[in-house]
Amino acid sequence: VSEDSESAPEAPKQESNPKVWKLKVNGKEIEFDASNEDKVKAEVQKAFAAQEKFQHASKVQKQAEQFLEMLQRDPEAVLSHPSLGVNLREFAENYLYKQLQEERLSPEEKQSKIEKQELEQYRAEREEQKKAQEAEKMEQLKEQYRQDYQQKFVSALEKTGIPKTDWSIKRMADYMREAIRRGHSNISPEDVAPMVKQDWLSAQRELLSSLDGEQLIEMVGKDTAEKIRKHQVGQVNKANPFKSDISSKSPSKDGNKNKKVI
Repeated sequence: VSEDSESAPEAPKQESNPKVWKLKVNGKEIEFDASNEDKVKAEVQKAFAAQEKFQHASKVQKQAEQFLEMLQRDPEAVLSHPSLGVNLREFAENYLYKQLQEERLSPEEKQSKIEKQELEQYRAEREEQKKAQEAEKMEQLKEQYRQDYQQKFVSALEKTGIPKTDWSIKRMADYMREAIRRGHSNISPEDVAPMVKQDWLSAQRELLSSLDGEQLIEMVGKDTAEKIRKHQVGQVNKANPFKSDISSKSPSKDGNKNKKVI
């Protein structure tokens, strides 16, 4: 065996090509990657769902075509069917009456009737257009008022020192809505902000009062707890200034021992 044959590198293995299906869709050939099993399942499910919808639509269309065909072939049999609930005699009388009324009209009257119908249709279209414009304008005003009131809500909350949260804004909106319902249309967010603040403080107090000392410190943090302690000590010293002064000036026991007696 020659050295060249021993040292010859192995031929690289050909990577397996992805599984690609060539499909014809609406007369066009497309390639579909079928190597992804999940993708194949999803596409098959969509195909079955689309087929079911198509079959249902085709069935409904076929039934409608059959009904129209029967109506043209034998309208009396169709319209007299109990499921339709049509009174054929009344229907025929109304139809004939309208036909006779139409035939009695002169050409001028027929033209006038056509113009009247066109005018009514034009007015109806204008009315619908007007309603649509008014509805759009109303939506724009609602959005404008919403943004304006939201800014006023935030400003009122900032002045009272209440956090700007979804709860506080909703609470303020509830108070405003109730006041307006009772006839106080001139009420402003600043008028109800104090009530929202009281509700917020009450909720915080209720939460804090349900906690023990350790839970309180854990919730507010040691630094905040120390601030509260210092504040309370300061308040006590303010209320009793002489007590703190006397305590600072009172002699120690060692001082009394060293004091000479004359």
